[in-house]
Amino acid sequence: MKKSLLVMAACMMTAAASAQISVKDVEKIQQKSLPTLFDMKYFKVADEKQTPARTKSSGAYYKRPAGAYYGGFGLNGYGYYASTINLVPWQEVVYENQIPGKAGVWHQYYYDQSGNNMGDILVNPEATVVDGDYTWSQDPGRLYYTPTLRLGRDSFCIGEENLYLIYHKRPQYAGRTLTDSIGMKNPADDHQRYYYNGQNYRNTAAWGALSDNMFGTGETDVTMQDNSVVMCPCFQVEQVMERPLSNLYVESVVASGCSFKRQPIAEGDTLKCYITNVVRVERSDGTVQLRAGDQIYETLYAVAEDTLGFSMDNADTRNGKTIYEGKILFSKKEVDEFGIEYNVPVVIDPNDFDEYGFAIVIDGFDKSTIDFGVYGWQVNDDVDDVEPGRFSVYNPGTGDAYTFTYNGCIAMQVGVHAMYDAVEVLENGLNALRISDDGQTCSTDGAVVGSDNDMGGAAVYTAQSWFDEDLNEYYYLVDAPDWVSGVMVDESMRDGDSQGQYVGLDFVAVTCDPLPAGVTGRSAKVFIGGRGVVSSVPLYILQGDATLADGINNVETAPNAKNLRVFNLNGQEVTKATKGVIIQNGKKFVNK
Repeated sequence: MKKSLLVMAACMMTAAASAQISVKDVEKIQQKSLPTLFDMKYFKVADEKQTPARTKSSGAYYKRPAGAYYGGFGLNGYGYYASTINLVPWQEVVYENQIPGKAGVWHQYYYDQSGNNMGDILVNPEATVVDGDYTWSQDPGRLYYTPTLRLGRDSFCIGEENLYLIYHKRPQYAGRTLTDSIGMKNPADDHQRYYYNGQNYRNTAAWGALSDNMFGTGETDVTMQDNSVVMCPCFQVEQVMERPLSNLYVESVVASGCSFKRQPIAEGDTLKCYITNVVRVERSDGTVQLRAGDQIYETLYAVAEDTLGFSMDNADTRNGKTIYEGKILFSKKEVDEFGIEYNVPVVIDPNDFDEYGFAIVIDGFDKSTIDFGVYGWQVNDDVDDVEPGRFSVYNPGTGDAYTFTYNGCIAMQVGVHAMYDAVEVLENGLNALRISDDGQTCSTDGAVVGSDNDMGGAAVYTAQSWFDEDLNEYYYLVDAPDWVSGVMVDESMRDGDSQGQYVGLDFVAVTCDPLPAGVTGRSAKVFIGGRGVVSSVPLYILQGDATLADGINNVETAPNAKNLRVFNLNGQEVTKATKGVIIQNGKKFVNK
């Protein structure tokens, strides 16, 4: 009798009972799911709104850049104690000053690994923004404090409500901006405090209206138009995420919460997760909401094996019942021709979505084989433009569906295990490589081999090192011809020079097979691919008497990053040069 996802999108827009509900009492239970340095507790949702974390005397504060998600504690429960905002390397973002009249002075401080404040290194007096918004871009692998907005003796920065900072009074526990590797990207900060009855608590909201759960498995009473009260089971939850800054490479969608059973998903069953568009809904009371739409971009799944935690080590007690805390990981799953299932990362392209972003929708909580309640975060919704999480229930007698939020802004504890990657090839003659006839010498085309103008390879900026610790490639040549036999990367400049320039710079050279007999020259136009990204500028590979014009005429457009991912039989993403059996676009190839 449950409505399907596509039907629900239309139903939720018109449901008369899409109201807010309050949770009556506040219970405090011990927090154990994240690493802590001291006792911190979380609680059921209070029926009061979170006080904005702006400065008290002047009201100075600013908005976090849309699409710059918060970095969260990792899948293993560890991470930065500081509140972190994840940016795209070298891409500008804007912090919007919310002071009336745009007053205030901005400062950007550098943070070194010892925790020392290095002062106004980056923002010199001529560059400091006064009375306006603040535009910022960041090199990869660098940590900075989140910008400080000052108005007289008053100041504000994102992260100053961090519970670790409040307790330990250590500046490196404040907010930071960084470009990071794969990790948790959340719609809200999981480090923040909530102030209640004179005490600071973590902003986790764990206990709600659905048979003790916040979102997910359970039922709640709904008053119908005839004043009858019906117990309605929850079947679906949703959380709107902001439109990403760039292509977002997602390994999995992660939901954190608890189960009254040790196994939240029974063997043989599946819980589904959808990535959908977002629609803007104007309600009859004049308020506006953003909700999941009916366009499904990706479908992800979780089975019994896709869980973390839910063990006795993560057990607690609620209302005399034992709960088990943990996470469920949803991923895209494909099956090869031998029937072997493997996980496939997905790329969320901002061009596929409008300014409202995308939604994460988890469906199937009303099945008897599912027992999982998703936690929430109490969000400072004046400083962070975060939509509340929603849970949808249906009337077992009529099939009518209703959607609810909690008083205040309670975001659902879901996020993506993902990263923003970046790769770019420099032009101006630095992207044309001349290869010797024997294929072993690479030089910059047009330069004298061994001269100061010969870089020995193409100048390429990458967000991470080309190779990981096990020499697996993070970056690779896209659609290189078979006669291109290898890639060599000089990373000696990656950390930049003494002035902090050239951070992320690699010099990429290639080796080729010798020119075949009777062939005087050949050329190739290739791109460099990363995780969810492809360089917009190509590399031109020239051998023999081939000219740059020959290379330019090969291929004219950059490939789509979504169609380039290559996997081994274990579902791990690899490069196209990986030896053995590889899978691309559902087809199997053998590299010898």
